[in-house]
Amino acid sequence: MKPIICMTNQKGGVGKTTTAAAIADGMRRRGAKVLAVDCDPQGSLTAIQGPYIADGTASTFDFIKGRPCLSTADGQATVPAYEELSYVQREAGVTATSLATAIQRAMDDLDFDVCVIDTHPDKDFCVVSALVAATHVIIPTTADRFGIEGVRQTIGLLSDVSESAGVSWDERIAAVITLYKPFTNLHAQVAEQMVSELPKSGVRVFGQKISNNIQIAEAQAEGRSIYDTGRILHGAAAQYDWLVDDIIDWVRPEGMRTAGD
Repeated sequence: MKPIICMTNQKGGVGKTTTAAAIADGMRRRGAKVLAVDCDPQGSLTAIQGPYIADGTASTFDFIKGRPCLSTADGQATVPAYEELSYVQREAGVTATSLATAIQRAMDDLDFDVCVIDTHPDKDFCVVSALVAATHVIIPTTADRFGIEGVRQTIGLLSDVSESAGVSWDERIAAVITLYKPFTNLHAQVAEQMVSELPKSGVRVFGQKISNNIQIAEAQAEGRSIYDTGRILHGAAAQYDWLVDDIIDWVRPEGMRTAGD
């Protein structure tokens, strides 16, 4: 099975959507065909990933119900989300596995190499459906007390979904530290604590931290990828680029081609 990576955290404001977009774009930079799926009714990933939404493609609401997504001319795709997604559970025939079925069909029909799913901080039908579909789970988190609590709550949610839906992500759950302030003692201490403690709960912590950087906000405000700098990558863009290499190594046994394969 090709990798389906779900971004999730029960705490908001941790750079989850930014990380989802950075991973999707970073893999595209390496030659992969990427399907991005926005499972947040607020549609933040939709706004960031506009260039990869093909004309006439299904929204996530319709995608879950069985309507196919469309790819752009270069084979990339983003399935956009709107407020209507909040009500998809009410649709006849929709179950917690409907999204998994839709993603697998799209990956087979359009030959995607990887899927990246963005979610919102909740325990609702959309989040559970995204987790059921996922082969890998990434928890973006800040290095502070609230970040630790958010990760704990997320681990609890994963345990509940695993038990109720019969899915498992053994050795395929990871955390990435975002909005990091390297010269702040508290961030350094909490980051060290996460690196030490989270693996005991089955959560790998990626070594590459993502700095709190205005570069990301500027790129999003201008409607461009964080990698479209017109110069050598630096700051958070370079950090995300290094992170993508680590993620590819992590998921690659599941079968993802990149440039040079």
